[in-house]
Formats: sequence, C-alpha cells, structure tokens
Amino acid sequence: AIQFMGYESNDNKELRNEIRNELGITIIRNSTDLVGYDEVIQLSAKDLYFYKSPGDNWESNMNFHIGILRRIFLRYNRALGYAHHGLRAINVCRTIDDLFHGSGSSMKYTVIHSRFMEGRAQFKLNQLAKTSGLTPKGALEMSPKYIRMILKPLGMLEHPIVLFSDGELPSVEEGLLRDPVIGPKLIVLGNKTSLTGPDTALAMLSDVYIGNPASVTSGYIARSRHALGYNEEQTYMFRKEHKDNW
Repeated sequence: AIQFMGYESNDNKELRNEIRNELGITIIRNSTDLVGYDEVIQLSAKDLYFYKSPGDNWESNMNFHIGILRRIFLRYNRALGYAHHGLRAINVCRTIDDLFHGSGSSMKYTVIHSRFMEGRAQFKLNQLAKTSGLTPKGALEMSPKYIRMILKPLGMLEHPIVLFSDGELPSVEEGLLRDPVIGPKLIVLGNKTSLTGPDTALAMLSDVYIGNPASVTSGYIARSRHALGYNEEQTYMFRKEHKDNW
C-alpha cells in the first residue's frame, strides 16, 4: 500500500485524487504533471518547515489551515489510514461514543488531567510559577472549588466531567467524588501514568480541558487544541489565585 500522511491505497491515482480533494494538495510525479502551470516555485523540506506567511496573511489563512488540520485529525481518529510503520490507527470516535453510551458526537464534556509524577509535578509547577505567575496548588490539587470556579461561568457543571489521573494523589479523586455538584457528573479513568491515543483524543476534543502544565502530555494537548481552533476559554493550564478566586 502507498502511505502518505495517514492516507493509504493500492491505487496511486485514487490516492492522489483523495489527497487533492480533501487537503488541496496536488502530488507531482513527473514533468508532464506541470503542464499548464505558468510558474513553479520549488522549496526544500527545510524551506517548508521554516516557512512563514508574509505580512499578516496568517490571520486570514487561519480558518483554512484549521480546516485541513481537522480533516487530518478526524480521518486518523476514525481509524482510516496508518499511525506509523504500518500500525493501523485506532477508531477513537467509536471509543468516545462508547464512553458516552452512543451520544459522543453531541455530548458536551470536560476533561481534567491530574498528574503528580512521583512528586516531580510540584517542583516543575514551582519553577513555572516564577515566570508565569500561576498558583501551583491549583493545577496540582485540582480541588472541587478550583474546578467549580472554572466550570460554573461556562455552564459546564451540568455536563459529564472526565478525570484522567496517574493515581498518585488520591485526594484529587476522593475530593471530586465527594463534592455534591461534581461527584454525580464525574467519570474516573484513573491509574494512567500515560494516556493512550483514545485518551489523548478525548482530552483534545473536550469542550473544556483543565490540565497540569507540569505534564508534557498536558502541554501537547493544550497546543493541539489551539491548533484545532479551540479558544482560550476552553483550555485551562496556568491559573492564578487572587483573593480566594481563580
């Protein structure tokens, strides 16, 4: 099979048509494919990697870029194509649908990503606090008050809340489960020292994501959400406590 960016086919023509129709990318295989073009600009892989849109064009092109990223992301999460080295992608959409009993595509939900990292999270958060101004205990303890103050203004306390935890700080899970508002809505997916593909996708696609900036995975999820077009009111990482408010 021919593989390209998660696309695969035994028919080169079929693959080229699919990539052109979905991503707007035309694959040039020989000089005859260039007939009809008045000008051809050739760039190396390095040039493309460091390419920047001229002037302020990046803002006007952002929706187009987001659309392409979403199509690639959706294709991968529907298990179409390969992850890498011949490994088939997992049908993440089906996994999410199963979690919400068939309502995954329409369900609003929040993901909380709690990480203690054998104590390393506390040190990293303290270091980040020096430059960002965040209050470490918020992202570390994930207290019910912290979560409520984020979700209440967004109207998200009435919707499911998924907790990913490495299981090293039991007080996080226990506190959220005991809370009369959050507890009934909580879905606990604990003891996860690392997130699987479906776990990561579940976090990326959540309506609200509350992460721990000490975690590399949390940072990756936050950046991915930004690239996919989620706004700043949907991703919470660096929170500062001010007069008992977050």
